[in-house]
Amino acid sequence: MTENEKLKAALDFNPSFKEGVYLLRELAVSAGLKEAYKWKMPVYMHNGKNLVSIGSFKNHFGMWFFNGSLLSDPDKILENAQLGKTKYMRHVKFTSNQQVNKAQISAYLQEAISIAHADKPKVTPSASNKRPIIVPAEIEEACTSDSNFNVSWEALTQGKKREYADYILEARRPATKKRRMKKITPLILKGEGLHDKYKK
Repeated sequence: MTENEKLKAALDFNPSFKEGVYLLRELAVSAGLKEAYKWKMPVYMHNGKNLVSIGSFKNHFGMWFFNGSLLSDPDKILENAQLGKTKYMRHVKFTSNQQVNKAQISAYLQEAISIAHADKPKVTPSASNKRPIIVPAEIEEACTSDSNFNVSWEALTQGKKREYADYILEARRPATKKRRMKKITPLILKGEGLHDKYKK
């Protein structure tokens, strides 16, 4: 698939929110941002800097601001993309196309562009924000029953261990935890992090 075809597939992912997704895209492009396909999502850049991305899921769609923590957020619409893990990214989520306020989103985009122009320093997380790693029972059981898994797990960095532990703990249903363990086991055995493929 060409990049344009991949972009279209990502934008059309959920037909229920297609109108809203394309409205967000129109606002980003109208703000002068350049469209690209990264991390399997449409990303919009200014002077080579990633500013926002747009995506849709089963029950919502929205816009992600890469340095959203620097925005003033006067309307209090931004949420931490992954509370406790994400330092900079913030997103605004919608559950219906009618919720998109064009003037509001345009204003947030303009502020994001202004911040990019000013080249403000990124927020630096303090050491006090380090959370202890709570290893879920599923990982402990794998370490006990499989020596190779145990060696691979202990060889991971603290950051990678935290990603995997949180990934399992966030699942509420036992079946989901089991499915996630099946997914991450080969990654752990290879010494890879959960999000390594997105960092390349």
